[in-house]
Amino acid sequence: MEMLPITDWTAEAVRPALILILKRLDRMFNKIHKMPTLRRQVEWEAASSLIEGICLTLQRQPIISFLPHLRSLINVCVNLVSKLSFA
Repeated sequence: MEMLPITDWTAEAVRPALILILKRLDRMFNKIHKMPTLRRQVEWEAASSLIEGICLTLQRQPIISFLPHLRSLINVCVNLVSKLSFA
């Protein structure tokens, strides 16, 4: 299952698209992280598919690890997992 397009993300022309995707995912998971009511309403299978897509893309093309918003997205996801496992 592919959540992100399979393309060469090192090309400068397509990089803004990936940055926009990462920015929106970061914003979405930040909102989920900050609002407990949202955490209960999230369809976690769909959310995990989005995260899986990011992980697969990161494995295929590690160059994207330097893009903005990825580090923040990873930190938010780690915090979400730790909060959910203790809840």
